[in-house]
Amino acid sequence: MAYCDTKNTILVVDDDADVREALRGLLSTEYSVEEAPDGKSGLELAEKHLPDLILLDLKMPMICGKEVCRKLKANPKTKDIAVVILTASSETQNLVDCFNLGADDFVEKPFKAEALMARIAAKLRNKQRNTRVRAGNIVLDLEAMQAYVGESVREFSTLEFNLLRYFIDHNNNVVKRGQVVPEARFK
Repeated sequence: MAYCDTKNTILVVDDDADVREALRGLLSTEYSVEEAPDGKSGLELAEKHLPDLILLDLKMPMICGKEVCRKLKANPKTKDIAVVILTASSETQNLVDCFNLGADDFVEKPFKAEALMARIAAKLRNKQRNTRVRAGNIVLDLEAMQAYVGESVREFSTLEFNLLRYFIDHNNNVVKRGQVVPEARFK
């Protein structure tokens, strides 16, 4: 029986441990939260776990937030992850640069908890209209017709892919063969 993870996952990438802790406390009531203390580990976690949204600080050691954003959006596996930039910098050029790199939103520190939560919810609502379905460690990219199991991409025929999607969509339901086969063929 497949387990469908109903909580969206947010990856917090910030070099400030206090900020990560505060965000974990704020977000963990509604979301699964993962953390990375720098850009390099943030990129690795994003590719490995494919979170639904990334909260990304700009000023970090090793790889800065702008470069992390650029790499995320250039990678076919992570390009559709919503990226919200969190930064203490209010410079207009930073805002423009981040949006040009593919960031989905920009929130200035310090932020109001309610406003941040509302922005995250809005980004995730938009994402729900997107093309990813998750069940446990399986992620289906419906647009690209690719399945990720853990860290690896798995190749399926169209029928196999549609069957997998059908079973994920009907998790915990008993279905008869006659219900499955026609549905899976024509999606």
